[in-house]
Amino acid sequence: KKINIDSLLIKTETISLAANGNYSMNSSSDITLNADILNAKEIAAFAKMDSLETSGKIYGHLTGEPTYLHANLSVSLENTNYSGYKFSSSYGNVDGFITSKDTVFKADLHAGNLNVSDFKIDTIHLNASSNIHATDFNLTAQGQDLKAGLDGNIGLGKDILISLNDLNADYKGSSWQMLHSPSTVRIGESDYEVNNLQLASNGIGLSDEIQIISANGIIRQKGEENFDL
Repeated sequence: KKINIDSLLIKTETISLAANGNYSMNSSSDITLNADILNAKEIAAFAKMDSLETSGKIYGHLTGEPTYLHANLSVSLENTNYSGYKFSSSYGNVDGFITSKDTVFKADLHAGNLNVSDFKIDTIHLNASSNIHATDFNLTAQGQDLKAGLDGNIGLGKDILISLNDLNADYKGSSWQMLHSPSTVRIGESDYEVNNLQLASNGIGLSDEIQIISANGIIRQKGEENFDL
């Protein structure tokens, strides 16, 4: 079966969606989607996210055959606000391949001027690559008072396993750096386990004293706990 779309335009009160191309269940597909969002009123109602506000553009392109599809998604949003989190701008690109055996994608996402209450971050950048089993990620944030970086991997299975290769933060001149790599956090159905997580700070003020925070062990919702902080 093959669906040919010469030109399709759908307009609502707040969204304009245009599509063209073809989609096939057993041969080549090539379809393009463009969406203009005036505001998030209808999206918020559909997704039951009453406090969501945003506007912008979304572009999508799908090509290939059923056993090997290439998908590309570009997003550019402005004045996004949800549950007290405000971004003046956010944009990014997601590029992926969908095959009969795996789904692989790479994402490059940016956000500017994050406001949470009185806390502000000028820029946030997330770079990630993923398949159906795990996601590698690198996250950086920078503001007047805060500079931070996080690099690691998230493994998806019965338990979620977060492996940290690097964690660093500088808040108002106080710097913290992860000492050993990797540090791991396992999130199970009824317990949480932290291994080898140590953070060291620089000296503060006139003191050269180095502070170290160390976390190891298991926290259980039921039963015996064995956690050291």
